Amino acid sequence: MNVGDRVRLLTGTEEGIVTRLLDSELVEVAIDNDFTIPVLRREVVVVAADESQNFNRAAPTYGPGQQPGRNANASKKDRSNIPKPTAANAAKATPTLAEALAAVASSGPAAAKAPGGKVSSSSAAPAAKGLFLALVNQSPELLGVTLINNTEADVLFTYGEETPARPYRALAAGQLGPKASTKPLAFLHLKDFETWPAAVVQLLPHRHNGDAAYELINKRQGFKASTFYSSRRPAPVIGADAYLFQLDEKAAAAIAPEQLAQEAPATPAPEAAKAPAGIDAAALRAQLT
Repeated sequence: MNVGDRVRLLTGTEEGIVTRLLDSELVEVAIDNDFTIPVLRREVVVVAADESQNFNRAAPTYGPGQQPGRNANASKKDRSNIPKPTAANAAKATPTLAEALAAVASSGPAAAKAPGGKVSSSSAAPAAKGLFLALVNQSPELLGVTLINNTEADVLFTYGEETPARPYRALAAGQLGPKASTKPLAFLHLKDFETWPAAVVQLLPHRHNGDAAYELINKRQGFKASTFYSSRRPAPVIGADAYLFQLDEKAAAAIAPEQLAQEAPATPAPEAAKAPAGIDAAALRAQLT
């Protein structure tokens, strides 16, 4: 069981995503991508990725008065009985905390407002080529941390977190192909923005049969409200809006093979074997007599 796996509770019908591994027996699960609860590992089972196709199950949709978890089973089995919201009810509805946070998150100074008052980031300039850290909405309140490789090279990566209590915690490592992205490596809640850890990423580009090696990129990405909410724009490769941070503002410099040879420590030459000293025959005869 890993972070990002979709699981189902054995004691009910609720489903969610594993957002953290708390210890060897306890995991944190975001129920219906919304609120999180700690659950024992033995009380959840991983949901197969092709289950929705084989059993023709749709993603849960909640109507007025329905709550995530409590109405999850009913909403999946019979969606025809869900009452449709009316204009009068919509006007009287009070936005939830998650909706308010999502509205603030999507209304940065660089975002453009579409007709009807909705905020749209589709008019923002597309991201250039490079390596990116993307925070993608899994729900209005839950974000998945993803690495995006919008280059033509393969990239070896490590991902970890830095907090005041723990200078470094390694979470993931792997290889990312050209024009590809990782699955969510971690999950962050907007309601906990002030206590988010800093992301620590190491990147090593590699070209098969290339003529040069590349320097290692080390990047520590912190998050500040003054710049975070204005970073939302269309993300390359994944084709969705995300809070986007470029990790290689300065592209990794190529290292020529000659430079690698110069930087390698010189191997000391072995000392020449000393010739055996000559034997004094007279002294040897004196010792024997």
